[in-house]
Amino acid sequence: MSELITGSCNCGRHTYTIPKPTEMNLCHCIDCRKWAGAMHSAHLFVKTADIQTSSPKPKTYTQNGDSGNPMERAWCDDCGCGIWIRSPANMPELTFLKAGLFNPGEIPNPTMENWLKNLEAWETPAKGTKRAVDLN
Repeated sequence: MSELITGSCNCGRHTYTIPKPTEMNLCHCIDCRKWAGAMHSAHLFVKTADIQTSSPKPKTYTQNGDSGNPMERAWCDDCGCGIWIRSPANMPELTFLKAGLFNPGEIPNPTMENWLKNLEAWETPAKGTKRAVDLN
């Protein structure tokens, strides 16, 4: 059995236990930048079926992303903390949990980075990440 890690939103209302992930994406699309309030949003790749939670259903909002695919975003309706993103039409088996939900040292180094065309002039890509060529 793989090692499990548990993370939560700021107020603790939403708690998620997952197998320790091996992949993390830094997304620089405009929607993720706005959602994160930062230059990128960091997401852990998790099989939806592997997520353990007894938390209530989070607040969600669906919109078409820069890719044209519908993206469902979830957050805590008490503290406002971002929780996850899903692409039900494109990758229904995966949930992209916000990496910041988990403690330092529990998340992997970034393995992927996309929408690099939105980098600010002073930003540089993270070391060792593969880049999604069609999204640069």
